[in-house]
Amino acid sequence: MASSAAVSLLASSARTTTGSGAAVDLVEKTTCVLYLDVTAVTGTGTLTITVQTSPNGTSGWTTVSPSAGSSGSTVFTAASAIGLQKVTFPDCSQYIQTSWAIAGGAT
Repeated sequence: MASSAAVSLLASSARTTTGSGAAVDLVEKTTCVLYLDVTAVTGTGTLTITVQTSPNGTSGWTTVSPSAGSSGSTVFTAASAIGLQKVTFPDCSQYIQTSWAIAGGAT
């Protein structure tokens, strides 16, 4: 039976440009409950998050579709203010990573 564990996909830091995080090995876990915690916003930018999964962590990355379950929203909404979002991503492969896009300024 798969267990759960808390892991960070991306360390807290100011983001001023589009980028992506490193691959994280989920081992046997295939459902991820992810939190987007925006703690500061500078300017009028928006932050858009994409979650991707891969069977080997180096290739074959595909975008993960989030769940519409009661414990989370259906997608991460573009963030332009301080706030916390929770989204459940089922059916992930062994590796997961996030990428982000910033439009209109720093977030």
